[in-house]
Amino acid sequence: MRRLGHTILLRSIPPALALGAAMILGLVIVAAAGHNPFGVMRNVVEAAQRSYGLRDDLAYVLLYATPLIFTGLSVAVAFRAGLFNIGGLGQVLIASLLCGYVGWKLASWPAIFAVPACITIAALGGAAWAAIAGALKAWRGSHEVIITIMLNFCAIAITDSLANGPWKAQGMTPQLPEIGACAKLPRLGAHPPGTEAGAPAIGIPLFPGHVQLNASIFIALLAAAGVWVLLFKTVRGYELRAVGHNPEAARAAGISVNRVTISAMAISGALAGLAATDFVMGKNYNFRQDDGLGYARGAFIGIAVSLMGQNHPVGILLAAILFGAMERTGFLLGDVPKDIVMILQAAVILFVISGNELFGRMLARKGVTT
Repeated sequence: MRRLGHTILLRSIPPALALGAAMILGLVIVAAAGHNPFGVMRNVVEAAQRSYGLRDDLAYVLLYATPLIFTGLSVAVAFRAGLFNIGGLGQVLIASLLCGYVGWKLASWPAIFAVPACITIAALGGAAWAAIAGALKAWRGSHEVIITIMLNFCAIAITDSLANGPWKAQGMTPQLPEIGACAKLPRLGAHPPGTEAGAPAIGIPLFPGHVQLNASIFIALLAAAGVWVLLFKTVRGYELRAVGHNPEAARAAGISVNRVTISAMAISGALAGLAATDFVMGKNYNFRQDDGLGYARGAFIGIAVSLMGQNHPVGILLAAILFGAMERTGFLLGDVPKDIVMILQAAVILFVISGNELFGRMLARKGVTT
């Protein structure tokens, strides 16, 4: 137990330092832009207090955090296997397209069948798309970063052609028809009278109905628990981590590195694909090609979430909430440029990467292990 606490403490130092350094850099940039950094700091603190004190802001923080949990877990599984899955955008797009299509076509099915079908097809779509990169890595030695980047563009082209072609809904917007009510995930809050009549709602008093926070957050929590069990309580998880730590030693121990590579990418893609449960089943209720910025932000910020969370499911949950709070704070800063939030997110990535490397080298010189 003492060693566990020691490990947690050591692993939490780099993210904490990175967050502090990113905040300092952000304040310097704010000052360079002609704003009072101390006034901005006061606004940020007040906004953060409101985020955790007001129902609206808490709901928005969790709303923004939900897709980041999925994509953060996706990146973490790949990282644990020594892989870098930068193709989350493509996996989310393909999964969202298939989820929207199945939800549309199964509009007459009972919800007890339609909801699991949409969730399953989203996971399978993301898994299949990511497995392409895993197979090319395992069998041809192709670098997964290059392949997943290329697959992102392929996914954009495929979804664009279908959303503007045979699957297009009526109108000018490149989108699929709305999914059936049976495939919609319920909102956590109660809808205001006369609004969102077609959307189910649980009616939890803590959450306001006008915020799109929905039941996909429970799927995200289950996914985090599942990843923890997979990585630390199963033989497959041990093999995955062994390959990530030293593939040659794992191969010498009888572990199939090719199998682990493909399966790790498939699991990573499935987790990214589950973000479709939030985008399609919980918020938009269809696939929208013009929501590409939302898909992209969810996919790429997931990398920062994974790094900030030290590739651990619990850390990823905390990091996703932190980034969700940063997103919400961006709307509460008054006349301060909202781009400061993006600067902070980018700075966190840079400082976490460099901090992990420097801190790891320092501990190695001292003979300390985590």
